Amino acid sequence: MPVHQSLVSLQASRDDAIRYIYRHHDPQVNKVVVMFPGQSYPVYAPLFWYLGELALQAGYDVLGLEYGFQRMKHTLQSVDALVDEVGERLEAFFAQHPYRHVTVVAKSLGTVVASQLGGILESANPDAIYLTPLPRAIEAMQRATRMLVAVGDQDPLFRADDVRQIEYLAKLDLMLVPGADHALEIPGSIPQSIDILGKLMNRCREFLGR
Repeated sequence: MPVHQSLVSLQASRDDAIRYIYRHHDPQVNKVVVMFPGQSYPVYAPLFWYLGELALQAGYDVLGLEYGFQRMKHTLQSVDALVDEVGERLEAFFAQHPYRHVTVVAKSLGTVVASQLGGILESANPDAIYLTPLPRAIEAMQRATRMLVAVGDQDPLFRADDVRQIEYLAKLDLMLVPGADHALEIPGSIPQSIDILGKLMNRCREFLGR
């Protein structure tokens, strides 16, 4: 099926419109991946880019978000305000583009934002892929019905005590990467980092295909 790319302009009540990257099939499909970027990790960075390509190949449309503070090149002031901003825009998006199935793909800050949007996303019964989550998202992970989580065992923002809170969960597929940092990379080793990327994409392909 042909894939088209467009910019969807969506506005929150307190902000100017922000354009989200929307890649969609023709004819319309009934499932979408929504990508929640990290604070300094946009949706065109490697993990998101390759995961988006996998999602398109698996028959999903892909919506890549951008946060207002990123667009304006400002410092993040409030996570709660960011959740409200994204929530309003996603409500507008789903009103225009109804999907039966949503899969969330989120990294770092994005895992916190996505975890607080249950009222909007749960109506579509979302699955989730959390990359290098933050501890604030653990409660949502514990409630998940189906989730893949990838985190490095050298990630300073998600430590061993945090891993222990989720590793027992039956509905959670945990990929704990030895030596990897918050970028899911091995510092100083490009070959090892590329190998991690390949292994992670294989896990994501299996997850999206179920």
